[in-house]
Amino acid sequence: MIMHRRTFLAGSVAFCAGTAVVPVYAHPSYALFDLEKVAIFEGTVVKFDYLNPHCWLFITVVDDAGVETLRGFEMDGPPGLMRQGIRPNYFSPGEQVAVKSNPLRDGRPAGLFRGVLKADGEGFGDVEGLVPPLPPG
Repeated sequence: MIMHRRTFLAGSVAFCAGTAVVPVYAHPSYALFDLEKVAIFEGTVVKFDYLNPHCWLFITVVDDAGVETLRGFEMDGPPGLMRQGIRPNYFSPGEQVAVKSNPLRDGRPAGLFRGVLKADGEGFGDVEGLVPPLPPG
């Protein structure tokens, strides 16, 4: 009887230890982005998604031929942006911005956010090389 109890106890402990849920920290890779290239875009804010796990800034960019392209920029998550003083209302739809990013390797119109400068000169991140955009018109 004692042997059965010890065997049962040992088996129960082993089972519980083997099936315990262990929290895992997972973070997506930056392999999608070409970190060797820097691209700068001037455009109009469409929306700012202030969501976990990453915030996204979307702007429309008009090229020299007049073609509009919607571009998205993956940013830090809300906790990281909050530490920099960036809140959900930081960007307003329709405002002009200049954005520095590392583009996607496959050429799609998105990139890893590096910095932004607004028309009034306010900005955050790596703003070196950015010039405040002019209002449209």
